[in-house]
Amino acid sequence: METKDKTLHRGHRQRLKDKVRESGLKVLKDHEVLELLLTYTIPQKDTNPTGHKLLETFGNLAGVLNADYKDLKKVKGVGEETALFLSLYPQVFELYLQDKTKKDIFLRNTGDCANFFRDNYTIQNSEVLYVVCLNSMSKFIKAFEIKGFSASGISLDIKQIAEQITSKNIKNIVLYHTHPSGNVAPSEEDVIATREILQMCCLLNVNLCDHLIFNETQHFSFGASGLLHKLYRDCETQFPNNKNIKEMQQSIDFVKDVPVDLDHIIKG
Repeated sequence: METKDKTLHRGHRQRLKDKVRESGLKVLKDHEVLELLLTYTIPQKDTNPTGHKLLETFGNLAGVLNADYKDLKKVKGVGEETALFLSLYPQVFELYLQDKTKKDIFLRNTGDCANFFRDNYTIQNSEVLYVVCLNSMSKFIKAFEIKGFSASGISLDIKQIAEQITSKNIKNIVLYHTHPSGNVAPSEEDVIATREILQMCCLLNVNLCDHLIFNETQHFSFGASGLLHKLYRDCETQFPNNKNIKEMQQSIDFVKDVPVDLDHIIKG
């Protein structure tokens, strides 16, 4: 005979599943999403404490799903199967996106890029930064998330990005970035991160075509605003002997040479 606690836990699991069937995962809080996922590898226990412990350890849902398998195993209540299960989610998503976009998709301007993001991504509770890779004809090749991105500041692993985009087929990249708070204006940290990525691109002869920041209804384009063009000019000054930079500017349709008022654009 089942105890009262087990019956209660089973009823709670069923209520979560019923909510998702009716309205999707968006109606659940982050800890409830983890509770539901954990039920598939922890069948007999209350998963609520483990879900909260994971959020406490890694900060948010994205942090949990992006965590390394070995780090997940260190959390109380998380065993080998659960750690592997959770660590698979970003990999499955990347494979899904690549498979979904195997048809010929071309991102030739800011409008194409904005539509692509709206069709393939959702605005999460935490800031997320993606890199979309294109060939010389601006045809989609792959997309990946940049690790180490947070609302409080950006810690970029430039080496990781370089390894991902160093391919004879990748000629152009576009940055996709979310501001769940609602303000799509770039912060000073956003501009610094973009400059660092652009400097790396200049050395690798890969075009940074645009950096788009999204909330639920709006987006900001570094290219259309003229801000990306200014960053390219800064790179010309920093690397005066790099002949690729001028060629890169001329080959990018996104970049607009318009006056830029950084104090007006950048949010505090």
